[in-house]
Order: sequence, then C-alpha cells, then structure tokens
Amino acid sequence: MHYIFIILLVALLAKDVLPLGDRYILRGISEGIALIVGAGWILTRRSSELAKRYILILLYLLTLAMTAVVSQRPFFVMLQVASLTSVIVFFIAYVESTTAHPDVFRWNLLAVNCAFFLVCVGGLLLLKARPELAFEVTPEGNRFRGLFNEPAMMGAVSGLLLGLAAFGKMSRLVRISGVLAAMPCLYLTGSRTSWGAAMAALLITGAIYSTKKGTWMIGLALAGIIGGISLVILDIRMNSDTQSKVIRSGSIETLSGRTVLWDLALKKYRDSPFLGYGFTTGSDALASDMGDTLSAAFGVSDRSQQKMFSLHSGYIQALLDSGAIGAILYVAILISAIWGLWKHDGGRLHGAEMYSLVFFSISNVTDTIIFGAAVFYEVFFWYLPVLAMSLGVRVPETSAGVAALFPAETGLLLKKSEEVMPGNRRRYPLLQE
Repeated sequence: MHYIFIILLVALLAKDVLPLGDRYILRGISEGIALIVGAGWILTRRSSELAKRYILILLYLLTLAMTAVVSQRPFFVMLQVASLTSVIVFFIAYVESTTAHPDVFRWNLLAVNCAFFLVCVGGLLLLKARPELAFEVTPEGNRFRGLFNEPAMMGAVSGLLLGLAAFGKMSRLVRISGVLAAMPCLYLTGSRTSWGAAMAALLITGAIYSTKKGTWMIGLALAGIIGGISLVILDIRMNSDTQSKVIRSGSIETLSGRTVLWDLALKKYRDSPFLGYGFTTGSDALASDMGDTLSAAFGVSDRSQQKMFSLHSGYIQALLDSGAIGAILYVAILISAIWGLWKHDGGRLHGAEMYSLVFFSISNVTDTIIFGAAVFYEVFFWYLPVLAMSLGVRVPETSAGVAALFPAETGLLLKKSEEVMPGNRRRYPLLQE
C-alpha cells in the first residue's frame, strides 16, 4: 500500500504543477485505485472495530452524502463525496495494515517532504528563469505562486515543508535543505495566513515536542537568519514599496475582503442551517450576490466563476457546505486528531504530524485549506487524523519496523531507528541527531 500512497502524491501534485490541462483524470485514476485497494483490505477484516475507531470520520462522510439532497448540483456533490471517501478508506486500510511497522510512517513523511521540496525548488528556479510566470498579478501587487496557479497553494506547501523539515525524523541534510527551500517561498507568497500558521505551529509544536526549549528558540532565530540569507543568495532586492506589496499592508483591515464575504456567508447560512448547500458547493448560497460586493473584493462576477469560488475560511466553508451537523463533526475530527497525538504519542515521535495538524487548523481560519480531496495537501490532512486515531492500538516503535519493510535503509535520508520498549518510552529531544 505504500506505493499507492506514492501514486496519490505524484498524481495529485502533477495535475497542479505541470501544464497538463488536467483537473480530473489523474485525480480520478489515483483515487480510484486507492478506493479499490483500501476497500478490498477493509472488507476482509472485522469492520465493526474499525467503525468504532473512526466513527467521527464515518459520520462526517455520511453527513456529506446527505447534503446532496439539498444541493443544486447533487451529482457533483456525490462525486466529491466519493473522491474524499476513496482517500479516507485507503488511509484507514493503510494505517491499520501497518500497525506492526510504525516506522513506515517516517517514510511517508520523507516522501511528502521530498515532493514539497522539489515543488519549492522548482518554483524558485522558475522565479530566476521566467519571473513573469512565477508571479500572479493582483490588485495588491505581484504574489509568488511558483509552479502552482495560486499563491495560497504555494504558501500552504512551503508552510508545511517548513514544519516537516523542523520536526521530521529525517537526516540533517534533508531538514536543512527543506528549510532553505521553504523560507524564501513562504515569504514571497505574501500569504499572511501561511506565515502566521507556520510561526504559531512552530512555537506550539516546539513547546510540546522539544525538551530543549532554549535550543529550539535559538533554532527558530537561526531559521529566520537563514531565510534572509537565502533571499540575498537569490538576489531578491525589495524597496519599501515592494515590501509593502509583499506584506499587503493595505488589505489588513478587511483581510483582503474576507470580512465582507464572511458576513454575507453567515447570513446565507441561516437559510439552510442543518445540512448547508452541499459538500464543496457552499458558495452556491452566494449565487444571487455575485454583483458589485463580491466582484470588488474578489473579482467574482458570474456563475462560472462562482462554481469554483472559495469562502476563504475552511470553517465557514464547512458551515455552508454541510450545515451545523457537518461543521460540528468537521471540527470534532480536527480536535480529536490533535488530542489523539498529544495523548498517545508518548515517545514524542510524531512532531511533524502535530505541526501539520496545528498548521492546518490555524491556516484554515482565513483560508479554505481543509476542503475535499482535490489537492495533495488536502489529502495529506485526511491522512493525519486517521493516523492519530490509530495510535491508541499501535505497538511501540522498534528498529525492526523499517528493517522488515525497507531493508536497504542507509540512514542518509532518515534518522536511524531507536528502540522504544513498552513501559519505558523516552522523550526524544527535537534537535537530537
């Protein structure tokens, strides 16, 4: 199943960073394979035990399916629900099938880290070679989007890469390379959401997972210095006007028009409070308001644009997508995942996963970063709560885990495994090599 995970990663990233003109083919093929493999594994097991363990996620999927009844586009909603169901079913099967080999999850993080690293490096190379392609022109100034078509996507990927590099159980070479690639990308996107989420997640996760708090704070300061040096190396010089555009100081008061949008969205929520307007189609509630208000704030003026319109907050998106029922389950899954990691990760081995969950939960306030299953980092999010909910039944990590599945491990990319005996778990210093 590890290879299906890689297929999902490659396919979903490829459709977004390569000029293939494809939004559904690679996604459909990869998620279809994941559904077949995952469902096949689950059907041969005792599904009642799995249902109890992942009850929140299963209830959420059921609620999303029910929203098709109230949606203006029921067929589209069901396709989106099927897409999300396929990756969740696969992750449940994948995580459950590897309970005896916990080290495999470090390889998953390495794969995600390397993919995000290549995307960030590719974006920086494009910036040097063809800067007009690497930036998106907006009323607030040019914003770095790298290989993606939106700066927010670049911000999410670089923000996640920063945390994977900081907390992942990977070699020093991989971690330093990740920081060097993530910092300039994160800065240039002008994504205040990703900046704030990354800084808060670094502090929160460091406070939980680091046994050397002073060292961690020094490390954060050094990361800032390294990021500044990286900008100099890339020959990125900015005058005060350019810096203002990067920070987008002129739009702070209204959060780039988000406050106007949220006020309107909450009023529309009252018209369908229980099941919303359909999974991924919550913006249909604003169909009658695609006039001057939203056009001025977001450049949205017609129905075709409105179909792809984001509500710029995952929590408000959940309210309009699936109403109060779905939104409560949505938030409960996120809280349960963070709580599960904090409670069951006695050996403090999942710092990168905790960082990612905190990053997702914070950035989701002002951006719809936790949504369906169309973008890889959204799919990566749904992997995390499944992992967190499984920790209570996992065997302790041992060096035999990687040896059984990956006998050729050299230690060049991952840290060497250290045995953790039952009843004698140790806290691993975050920066320990």
